[in-house]
Amino acid sequence: MRSYGKPILITEFAPAPYIYNVDKVKQKWGGKDPWWFHVHAKRVAMPAQWDHIGFEERFGQWGFDKIYGNFTKFVEASDWYYFDGLKHYTELMRMNPETAGFVSWLFDSAPHPVGSIDFYKDKKVYCDELAKVWTQDLVIIDNHVRRNFWAGETLRADVHLSHFSHVNMDGARIEWWLEGTDARGTIDSIRLEPGQVRRVGEIVFPVPDPGGRRQLRVYARLVKDGRELSENWTEIRIFPLSERRPSVRRVNFVGFDQSRFQVLGYDIPASGGRPGRPSSAFDPSVAIAVAYGLEDPSLVDYLKDGATVILMICEQANYWERRPVPRMPRIDKHLKASDLELGGRFQGGHSDSFFIRQSHRGLFSRIPFRNPISWPFYKVWPNNSILGLKPDEKADLLAGAYGNLIRSVPMNTNGKEVWSEVNATIAQFRAGKGRLIISTFELASPCLDDPVAAIMLNDLVAYAASDFRPTREFVFSKP
Repeated sequence: MRSYGKPILITEFAPAPYIYNVDKVKQKWGGKDPWWFHVHAKRVAMPAQWDHIGFEERFGQWGFDKIYGNFTKFVEASDWYYFDGLKHYTELMRMNPETAGFVSWLFDSAPHPVGSIDFYKDKKVYCDELAKVWTQDLVIIDNHVRRNFWAGETLRADVHLSHFSHVNMDGARIEWWLEGTDARGTIDSIRLEPGQVRRVGEIVFPVPDPGGRRQLRVYARLVKDGRELSENWTEIRIFPLSERRPSVRRVNFVGFDQSRFQVLGYDIPASGGRPGRPSSAFDPSVAIAVAYGLEDPSLVDYLKDGATVILMICEQANYWERRPVPRMPRIDKHLKASDLELGGRFQGGHSDSFFIRQSHRGLFSRIPFRNPISWPFYKVWPNNSILGLKPDEKADLLAGAYGNLIRSVPMNTNGKEVWSEVNATIAQFRAGKGRLIISTFELASPCLDDPVAAIMLNDLVAYAASDFRPTREFVFSKP
């Protein structure tokens, strides 16, 4: 952002969750729905998706009580997700020396809850933590590029200081440490005038073995004459390097550059699944295939004969150009035959709705996260979703997305709005005699660099080798 000699003020930003504590609202209205829960039914000039009729039934039907507990905890989880974003936005603005200030949405306004104070002037759950970030002087640990680490790697993060108080910074210092470890250091000789923003140093340390804790905070504290002026933190996740190797190793990889998966430790059949090979290349002795698209009719036969296939709808890594190349698999015809659709980038009301069910045989249990998912998955964020699953099929929805009060209006890949409720980012199906898992997480490209991508891939393969039993049937279209 450039100011061109004029002050820049960010005048409109903040959480816009579309999820709020309707239990509290109903309590304030004597246990009844307020009129604006039914705006569409009353022909008020508001979008139809803001009609909240049936939200309680949808919450229970989709099993969100098993994921979040009650509705109040669901709202608090959504608010904490937005705190992560609000903290991130604030730090990015404060690192930009061209930005003179910002104005955040503060109060909720029915039926559009956009601020940090709710309808009844109560602070949201994160406000005490937010007060540590919205300060005149703010020390910032800039590790936005890298947040997941294998043990033994080196963490490097720039440290910035945004100085807007009248305190003289001569002699100030920054102390930093990784909680629960001996990793610590100082940044001395800080000199800033009021109104200045500058990189003042760097944090560098070897990432230790996580032991029993996998999510740790790196803290930084600004101190002057023994008085603390600012304290901030960032979270990192650490994984033992042993978890990079898969527990189930013999797998066909179809339509991908196989070398990247061999580096992870997969034992790929010499004849199986190389791009451009004839269909007969699939090794029938290998029960699992990880594929990109269902273009090859032999892969469909492979499923029909009883194999398990993980279909990854994601970007394909281009070896020669060293970058991911977007490529859409031709799966729409099969989805339509199954009364499903492929959703585009717009996943619903907002992207605050991505979740992972944690009850499926420990799937992704080695990754510390909370729902709705956020920073641990920033490298693998889905760009698509599967539309059309029903509440009685929720056991086949391993991960998904929702919208406004458990309902969404995503767009399919043709740009058409599709009314739906909960959409899948990982779903399982019966397919002929075999089983099909469809994932829209971006696992292939980052799996060598990002521990979460590698562990998610390994967990999906191990899950595919288990005796899971889908109920929803996947119907293949006719050639």
